Amino acid sequence: MYIPLSPTIKTLNILKMWRHNDRLPFINDFDKRILLSMGKNAFWYIAKMIRLQIDDEVIVPAYMCYNALQPLMKAGARFRFIDIGIDLKIDFRSLVDLFTNKTKLLILVQYFGMPTDIREIVGFAQSQGVHTVEDCALSYGSIINGRFAGTTADFGLFSLRKFFPIPDGGMLLDNRNNISDIKREGINMGKGLAIVRSMLSNAESKTGVPFVKYLKGSKGELLNDSIVNGEGDFELGISNVSMRILEKQEPWEDICLKRRENYKYMLIGLEENTLFKPLRKTLEDGFCPMTLPLMVDSADSADSIRDKLNQDRVPAYAWPGVSNLHPYVRENIKKYPITQYLVNNLIMLPVHQDLTKRHLDYMIQVLTRDF
Repeated sequence: MYIPLSPTIKTLNILKMWRHNDRLPFINDFDKRILLSMGKNAFWYIAKMIRLQIDDEVIVPAYMCYNALQPLMKAGARFRFIDIGIDLKIDFRSLVDLFTNKTKLLILVQYFGMPTDIREIVGFAQSQGVHTVEDCALSYGSIINGRFAGTTADFGLFSLRKFFPIPDGGMLLDNRNNISDIKREGINMGKGLAIVRSMLSNAESKTGVPFVKYLKGSKGELLNDSIVNGEGDFELGISNVSMRILEKQEPWEDICLKRRENYKYMLIGLEENTLFKPLRKTLEDGFCPMTLPLMVDSADSADSIRDKLNQDRVPAYAWPGVSNLHPYVRENIKKYPITQYLVNNLIMLPVHQDLTKRHLDYMIQVLTRDF
């Protein structure tokens, strides 16, 4: 059985091309949002809007994907890292000690569609004149404290392609309502080679066919990393293909409900399995899970289990993976014990809206039979 890691375009979507969905959170908030090729591109525009200077300090959780920080690195930022708790929260007192007169930006990550209350931290940062970003690349459409995650800090950041069957797609939300300053500069609307590479990479992840490798073989270094990760890539907007697909999606309430149902179904199916412990046993109202994070006792066990599951065609993965941590965090991982534990001991399983009961039963069967 093939189980897709992420949502896929189905024939039903094509048959509904006449439909126009205006019920996806933020998509039509034209005065507050910019649609981008990737979620990380939002950091490039945030750096511009807050006039980030070389050697300005950015406080960021150690438990974060290194790739997402590349735009800020390009802008000259220096990072100060902080560990998180097993509850995915940042300790307020530890955070306060990291602030200096060079601190310009604070990044707060909302993990896996399970956001935490950041109001106290945002209030303190604003009192210190520090800009805040609510990184919701993993938490699009989740609600906490009666409002969408991504609307509490100065900026919200989203990765739409983690929740919808699109080849590219990210979003920047400016909760200060100053987005027009950037819009006047204009945005490359995704006609460059990086969009081609993004689409091919997405197809590769779904089919296993190394499209990017084939294209490089025929075109030499046409799509090498120096081009793909250059400044121009950070300025790419969402492609017309992805925008058209987004317009034809089911209402967000239905998508979120399906993800929640899949999450709960998996928990019930695994409740007698003592090897796997869910990071969250319950989902609060309004949470829309990106994945099902399961904890195992040891890093060695997690690695072998992930390998075994993938051999059985269950798409299990680590996030962000040790190799995808910032080099400083990776080399000093013992300073961040919870980050180390989460990177090494969590196993992520898909619960997205395109999974059927047959997919879920198969994953439960493999997890129960083999472990």
